[in-house]
Amino acid sequence: MRELFATNTRIYKIPLRLFISEKKTRPCVVISPNEMNKYLRTIIVAPMTTNSKKYPTRIEVKHDRKIGWIVIDQIRTIDKK
Repeated sequence: MRELFATNTRIYKIPLRLFISEKKTRPCVVISPNEMNKYLRTIIVAPMTTNSKKYPTRIEVKHDRKIGWIVIDQIRTIDKK
């Protein structure tokens, strides 16, 4: 797998496993700064969802003509490979 050069605020499909058997990819927003993304092997992402309520830790966004939320309460650090 090639290494990802992630850019801050871009949305990527990333394989996040909420359960060990899960193999789906989820849209995520890269929230780590570009300066950090360039030099480190990890990036910080916040997953997105279309199934949520208006919680204080959810940011409402429109993406691909859908209303969704950036789920700040589930921030993760992942390897770029």
